[in-house]
Amino acid sequence: MDIPYVVVPALIVLVCLGIFWFCVRSGIQLWKKRQSLGRTLLASTSLILLAVFALSLSALTGFNAVALYHVRHPAPGQLYRVDGRWMRMACTGSGAPTLILEAGGGETGLMWSAVQPSLSQITRVCSYDRSGMGWSDTSPSVRDADSIAQELHALLQTAHVEGPLVLVEASRGGLYTRDFASKFPEQVAGLVLVDGSTPLQQDDPTYKTFDNPRRVSKWVLLMNQAVFIVGIPRLMGACDIPFAGTTEQAARLRSASECHPSFDTDTREQEALDAISTGKS
Repeated sequence: MDIPYVVVPALIVLVCLGIFWFCVRSGIQLWKKRQSLGRTLLASTSLILLAVFALSLSALTGFNAVALYHVRHPAPGQLYRVDGRWMRMACTGSGAPTLILEAGGGETGLMWSAVQPSLSQITRVCSYDRSGMGWSDTSPSVRDADSIAQELHALLQTAHVEGPLVLVEASRGGLYTRDFASKFPEQVAGLVLVDGSTPLQQDDPTYKTFDNPRRVSKWVLLMNQAVFIVGIPRLMGACDIPFAGTTEQAARLRSASECHPSFDTDTREQEALDAISTGKS
């Protein structure tokens, strides 16, 4: 079952409805008691505010969950069972070599939605979601280049996508495509690096001038998850960002993906960058 999108929102809705019912019952009992008017009004106001908050949070969380479920089902492309977990891949076009599109950090395969249709007019093109991103289930394994390359290889085998392959990446995806090419050179015909990250980039003095993005506390991650699950980004319009240069369906899917809580996986990938740069992945 999809825990972040179904189970957790359902629990929040049930708890909020329970709080609302508690406030209503307490308010009714309060007015039946013989207390001073000022004290009764103060207590009633507090209960009303709590009831309104609980009901609003319940409605927002429920609406967000339904909206996300509507967008996520069915998944664009196909879902494949890999090591007991579902992974999404979308392949279009025909011919050889097959282009494998690897997303950058914090992105899903939808980031290529403006590029894949054009490339598929020339040859076969496959984009996919890494574990824990988009429509792919979270993996318990370390999110380093070795694990991600092995998962991609298993996904391609399950989906019967054979070489020759040309791996096309963006940003952080360069680490994963390089690792894949070193492990399975017989399948790889070439690499296309689009502003790709490199294993030694963290040794660059310029890179070290930036704040370490991996130092994120568990409490911050938990709060980010909670904010997304209850639908605050949707309320602020983050789920309706226009994406030009692509089809209406792809734009809608990518816009909706901005409301998916994927901080945990993205942070785990970032935490693995140290191991990648030192060759310990």
